[in-house]
Amino acid sequence: MAKTVDGLDLGILPSARKAWEDLCKAQDENPVYPCAGKPELYTDTEFITEDEAELLCHGCPLLRQCYNFAVANSEIHGIWGGINFSINPDEIF
Repeated sequence: MAKTVDGLDLGILPSARKAWEDLCKAQDENPVYPCAGKPELYTDTEFITEDEAELLCHGCPLLRQCYNFAVANSEIHGIWGGINFSINPDEIF
């Protein structure tokens, strides 16, 4: 069953629950991080280029937890942990 908050399905796979909890804990411990309050920067190219979004991640205290969550949750869209998960790896290599 996916993680829900107030009945809203967040689309979190059960296998990604620990990574999600680690990311939430890191957010609580580090209230200032680049994507705080503006997640559209990392998912909508109308606001910022993918390269700019990836650069904003560098130096972020949540970088590792963010990336680990994206991998565990099989994300296929957006910038997570400084990596563009929208790009098919077969197109890169």
